[in-house]
This record gives sequence, C-alpha cells and structure tokens, in this order.
Amino acid sequence: MIVRPISRYAAPLVLAAALAGCAGSLPAATSTDPAVLHAAADLARQEAAAAQTTTTSLDTGTTETSSDPSTSTGGQASSTASSTTTPPAVSPSRASTSRVPTSRAVASTAAIPTETASPVSPAQAKLFVVDATLPFGAARLAETAAYSLRHYGSASSRLTPTMIVLHFTAGATWTSARDTFAQDVPNLGELPGTCSHYVIDRDGTIYSLVPVTIRCRHTIGLNDQAIGIEMVQPAGPSGGWADQQILARPAQVDAALALVRQLQATYGIPTSSVIGHAMANADPHFHDLLGWRNDHVDWQSADVAQFRARL
Repeated sequence: MIVRPISRYAAPLVLAAALAGCAGSLPAATSTDPAVLHAAADLARQEAAAAQTTTTSLDTGTTETSSDPSTSTGGQASSTASSTTTPPAVSPSRASTSRVPTSRAVASTAAIPTETASPVSPAQAKLFVVDATLPFGAARLAETAAYSLRHYGSASSRLTPTMIVLHFTAGATWTSARDTFAQDVPNLGELPGTCSHYVIDRDGTIYSLVPVTIRCRHTIGLNDQAIGIEMVQPAGPSGGWADQQILARPAQVDAALALVRQLQATYGIPTSSVIGHAMANADPHFHDLLGWRNDHVDWQSADVAQFRARL
C-alpha cells in the first residue's frame, strides 16, 4: 500500500491512528480547538470532491489514495452519563486530543467502487474521521480491567468487538460528550468513567475517541463485546422521538451507516448484532456478574429496525 500525504492543505487534523490495535497506554492529551477540527473536516470534504480522496483503513490506520471524486456528507455512555448520576459540568468550547502533534481530517471509504461518478448513495457515503482521542493512559486501562473482572469475570481492557451499540448523547454538541468522557470520574460508584468509541456530529463528521481494541464503558452487560457509537442529539419527549430526529438527518445518519458498515466488514459483525442501548438488557449476549441493568431509552428496537434496513 502506498502511503502519501493527504494534501498540502489538510494541516490541522490527524487521522485516528488510534483505530489500529492498541496494546498499551495512550499518551496524555493536548488541547485542540473544535473550530479548527470542523474547518479541517470541511476542507477535506472540498478536496475530496474536487480531486483525490485519501482513504483510510479503520483497522490499520494506514492511508492510500483513491481517484473516486464522490463524497457524502447515548450507557452508560448514552446520553454521556448514567441516569442516576449527573455528568460533570463541561465546556463545549474546546476539545482535547491525544497523539496529535499535527492535525488533519481524512475521508475513509468502505470498499467503494471508483469507476463511477454517479450520485453517492448512503451505501457509498465516505467517512470523515477526525482523531479526538481521549486520554486513556495506564491508570484508566487498569480501571477498565478491574471493572471487567468485577462485571465480566476477566481482568482485561482489551476488546475484540462482536457487537455495535447505538446511542445518542442527550446533548447539543460533540465536544460536551467528549469532555464528559475525558473526565474519567466514577459512574454508579465505580471507575472507569463512561466513554464511547465514536461520536458522530449532526453534520456527519465522525470523531474517534477510543481505539476499538479497548473496552469502553458505554453499555452495562456488553462493554466486553461491543463498540459504542454516540450520535449528537439533544434529549426530547422520548427516546423514540430523539432516534427519529437522527434518522431524519441525512448527513448524520448516512455517516453512521457508513461507519457501521465498515466496522461490520472489518470485524465480521452481523446486522443482528447492531443494537440500540435500549435493547441491551434483552440481548442474548448480555451478562453482568453484579446484576446491573441498563435503564436508558436511546435507540428503541423499532428505530434500530429502520437503521438496520438501511445498512
């Protein structure tokens, strides 16, 4: 695979190399302005539409060039907090990232044919993945392993994903979700704090928060098996209402569908194992040694059925 610079213009964002397998601790985070992240993502979209698109493999983190000019544009973690605890106050004005000496946004494709210039369908939507890695050092990895021992019987922080759980943030910005996850404060009296692997903004930008090879505390009973994907959506009259807002938002839902498809292809995850947080307790893979249960309403089964039908 030929590795090339993304573009002479795409300075401010680095791709989520964290999506590759991670065997150790991650370095401490540094701050990055969300406005810069959005500007770089927009610039990457414009370049992809005008010339070449840099594609990225979620499981290797490597980049290669493609000539396809087409583009598209909450669990414990859902809602970014437990229903029995109030999340810490966070500032939506800044987001911090780790492993970002320089930054750039990139577009990723899931085996999209490049021979045609026909309009892009949701099945062909490109992924604009921005590295917004959470601070996840040795201490948090140890907390995750200890949590896993108590709840799942194995002292490990490693994840071999076999499921995907959909969430919405119950907040208005992706930065507020990320900042809450970065806090690493006790939830339901236990560490580590909640987190999710991805958060997808309403404009379709995908932010990578944690490598998918590390367990995140986003869904009780499934954290040792599932990738968590948050979608920015304020809470409303009901979980179903909020789900429908996302399903009716093309940029966001198309990005979510494209991300899920690529994760399915990479890890062999069947569509039946793409579930909503509200469905977790009834899932046959659910298990928790302490008898904990989820009480969240994000992504009801009827709404997940609509999402699956579009995969």
